[in-house]
Amino acid sequence: MHENGIGVPKDAQKAIDLYLKAAELGEREGYTAVGALYYMGQIVPKDAKKAAQYLLMGAELGSPYSQQGIGSQYLSGDGVEKDIDKAIAYLTQSADQGYAFAQEQLMSVYATDHYGRKDLDKARKYGCAIRDNRSVHLKALFDFHGVHIACDEQ
Repeated sequence: MHENGIGVPKDAQKAIDLYLKAAELGEREGYTAVGALYYMGQIVPKDAKKAAQYLLMGAELGSPYSQQGIGSQYLSGDGVEKDIDKAIAYLTQSADQGYAFAQEQLMSVYATDHYGRKDLDKARKYGCAIRDNRSVHLKALFDFHGVHIACDEQ
């Protein structure tokens, strides 16, 4: 509410304090929220390094959203030193919890040689995990990368 000024005055510091209080009380997504605010530069100045600090805390508590966020940062090297192995580890943790965005990122990592980890079996695994949710997008992404794989019917 303080983040957007809904029913209360907009107050960036109050929003961050409340998200962090939630995290201290065991709500791991509090760290995710603060990390996302810093990463996107919403209500606070953009700071990818601070974003990474908070996303790492959320990721260590098992948040699939924080795991995906910090995995993306390790993949790009934005705010952290680029590390494909760490990126894949965090994205895998997130994807294994069913987070489709992480599954999509892993599918892309494994579908091409861009990151030096091409593995069509893994691309298929993550692509098929999201096919029901994003079938048109998935087909377009496969076509873009020149990858033609079919998922086994259940």
